[in-house]
Amino acid sequence: MSTRFGVIVVAISLIWIVASGARTSAQESTPSASALPGYKTELLGLASPSAAPGQALQLIRITVAPGVETEPHARPGERINYVLEGTYEFHLVSGTVEAKRAAAGGAIGPAETLAPGDYTFTAGDSLFLHPDAVYSSRNPGTEPLVVLLAALSPADDLSTTYVSATPRP
Repeated sequence: MSTRFGVIVVAISLIWIVASGARTSAQESTPSASALPGYKTELLGLASPSAAPGQALQLIRITVAPGVETEPHARPGERINYVLEGTYEFHLVSGTVEAKRAAAGGAIGPAETLAPGDYTFTAGDSLFLHPDAVYSSRNPGTEPLVVLLAALSPADDLSTTYVSATPRP
């Protein structure tokens, strides 16, 4: 019974941490993405998978208003970003990211390893971000951008670290 209670306490604590927007910041003057006007995150699911002890599995829906841009940042763990609606402008500063473009008939295209630079993704495209990825993103469109994010992160570190802005070429 005490193990079950402990699991419940940990789950509630993780939900509170995610919902409160806890983060670690390398540049305190930069607001967290969740504090940006026009940037909304919704936690759809959170679990502690038995196949990955010490990890938290999250499913998050991100809705970004037209013109909204995030500062360069990194997050621990690995994540998949899937573009559900809209146009996703992605600027890779450094690190490892693999992209898969939507193919005809709803199939997933082959993986493409991205070099630092600017990329545009649309509905059906996905990105696999490794823990070393530092990036920013923007909605250049006239409609909301909706991204589904699945993340496997250390349960004790669900933070976002903002880094000094890197000028784009």
